[in-house]
Amino acid sequence: ACVSLNGNIELDLSRFGSIEALLIAMKGRIINSTPTRPLDLRGGIIVGELLPESFRAGGRVAYDTRFDPSGFDYPNYYRAYVSDIPSTVEDNS
Repeated sequence: ACVSLNGNIELDLSRFGSIEALLIAMKGRIINSTPTRPLDLRGGIIVGELLPESFRAGGRVAYDTRFDPSGFDYPNYYRAYVSDIPSTVEDNS
C-alpha cells in the first residue's frame, strides 16, 4: 500500500509498465505526471478526489480481491490499519 496522510500521491507512469498497489490519499488526489500514458493498476484507489483529466490516456484499475475483508482468504494475509492517534496519552492508573 502507498499512503499519503495529508497530501497527494504522484505517479510517473513512464517508469512502470503496471502497478500492483493500494493507493490511499484520503485528503488528496492521485496525480499522474505523465497523463499521456494509460494507467494499469492492480489493487485499488482510495482518494478524496480523482480528476479524470489526470488520466487522459485512460487505463484500467483491476480490484485486487486480497483487499476484500469479506473474502475467504483475507485471514491469511498480514494487515495494517491507519488511524488517528492522540498526541497525548492519559495514564488512568
